[in-house]
Amino acid sequence: MTVDLLDLVEAAYDVDASEADWLGRAVKACGRLFGRGLGAVIYTYEFSGPEPSVRALQFAEGFDPAWLARFLTRMGGAPDLISQAPAEWRRFMHLSAGTARTTPNLDELTRALEEFGGARDAFCINGRDPEGFGVFFAVPRPRTMRLDEARRALYARVAAHFAAGYRLRRQLAGSRLSSSGAEAVLEPGGELVHAEGVARGNEARAVLRLATRRIDRARSRAGRKDTDAATRSWRGLVEGRWTLVDWFEHGGHRYVLAKRNDVRLEQPPPLSERERQVLAFAALAHSNKEIAYELGLSAATVRVLMSRAARKLRATGRKDAIEIFRRLAKPPSL
Repeated sequence: MTVDLLDLVEAAYDVDASEADWLGRAVKACGRLFGRGLGAVIYTYEFSGPEPSVRALQFAEGFDPAWLARFLTRMGGAPDLISQAPAEWRRFMHLSAGTARTTPNLDELTRALEEFGGARDAFCINGRDPEGFGVFFAVPRPRTMRLDEARRALYARVAAHFAAGYRLRRQLAGSRLSSSGAEAVLEPGGELVHAEGVARGNEARAVLRLATRRIDRARSRAGRKDTDAATRSWRGLVEGRWTLVDWFEHGGHRYVLAKRNDVRLEQPPPLSERERQVLAFAALAHSNKEIAYELGLSAATVRVLMSRAARKLRATGRKDAIEIFRRLAKPPSL
């Protein structure tokens, strides 16, 4: 069966599936797209506590779990992936998307890849959430993987969808998706059926209609022919607040629900909610362009929010603002 990158994005929002089925669908698609016979591994992890820890783990067909345990032990870590993880593996996990061969200071990691299994490279997609959770795909590769900046940015957008999808799953806490609690209900073509709260405003309604239409076009046969354009138009959040997900009524009719899914952290004074969100993603070393995508805002809006936050924190610039934010909010970091 042919799998495209939009299949992987769609898997991120399979929020009604059990965690095992959700991870299984995602890693299967990832393995078919990138595995080249060596399979793939996916795991969710938490890095908000004193020690990062794995929450759930799945392998794609063709991946040898024993090989992974030997590899990590060879690297000087424990075979459970994250706890006591080797320093180079943690460095690899700071990427939103990338390869071992093109990341500086991963010589020991690449040597260990070759020693166990003959892999020449490793590719990762890593959806990190400022709330302290992540979804990590690791794919050993038989040959060095060429990854220019355009492709890296494309896969980083996929990572952003998994961060958003996993955050929504945690908010649902095992309950099934329903229209209850949705701030808007729309037809796939963008027609608004119901809105409440913030979503009732004219501007919000227009933004939600447009975002719904864009997602539907991205998922169409024509949209899938250009995955770069499709992923640019389909974002994990709309206006920094809503994630749009499919919901099927009992009769089988498909609707799109706008569920509140913004990043929620303790807010250090005197920042606004949006300024806090921007700095929280910046603290993960994400660029303004990446942050704009992750929050569903324009790059210009992110620049304004960053500048405003720096002034409020009396920072000398972006780097200083991030350091001050880290001291005030103590966001999680690997």
